[in-house]
Amino acid sequence: MIDETFSLSDEASTDASAKLVENFVSDIQQLGVSIATEQVAQMLHFCELIADYSKHTNLVGNPDISVLLKDHVLDSLTLVPFIRKSLTENPQRKSSHLIDFGTGAGFPAIVIAIACPELYVTMIEAVGKKCRFLEQACVALGLVKRTNIYNERAELLAHDVNFRNRFDFATARAVANFDITAEVLLPFLRIGGLFLAQKSVSQVPDEQIRATRSLPKLGGVLTGIENLDANILGKPRALLLATKQSPTKGLYPRAWGKIKAAPLGDE
Repeated sequence: MIDETFSLSDEASTDASAKLVENFVSDIQQLGVSIATEQVAQMLHFCELIADYSKHTNLVGNPDISVLLKDHVLDSLTLVPFIRKSLTENPQRKSSHLIDFGTGAGFPAIVIAIACPELYVTMIEAVGKKCRFLEQACVALGLVKRTNIYNERAELLAHDVNFRNRFDFATARAVANFDITAEVLLPFLRIGGLFLAQKSVSQVPDEQIRATRSLPKLGGVLTGIENLDANILGKPRALLLATKQSPTKGLYPRAWGKIKAAPLGDE
């Protein structure tokens, strides 16, 4: 777990900042996520980068550091135990790769890259100004060697042989309904790959239906629904976990307009 002797840097030595970090460290511990003190510092620095960049370019709704830590960083860290469990169960892999669709300001991709140094993380973001921020953040955080950022349409990139069937994990946070993100991301996954979809608890009943309708068409199966600790996160959150069991047909993903007009979960 986190070294409890972690202390603030001189630049952030106020009582308020100290309390903020203390609460953040406590929340991480309660999530059951093991993380080093330097990784905590990286996550704090990442939030500072977002807050600074947001002075001229909008990245998130509220760039306040306390909001970023609670609503975005902690929420992203909930994926880490499931990723680590999968990595432990597949020790034969020499390297593991995660792809994140619609990365935005870097959640969950950059948080996962910080927390899981054994992973190579690929980010796909269609908005150029957000890609420029992600590139700058990866340089500042020392993540360049383990990250790739593409200013591309994910549904097009999924048909590229250099990306299709190449990834062990796929994520998408606050992008679209499960069936839409699954159609885009399942083609990227290799057999046995895991798609982790973050949702609010209130979304789960509808998203579960969409998952069970769409996944068989994409070569996947719903393997778990996990309710997360609302007391820690401050709101009821859940994860839908899907595993790719067979190759995805070449038809998928369809063009974005067709995906949106006729989601697989509606059929």
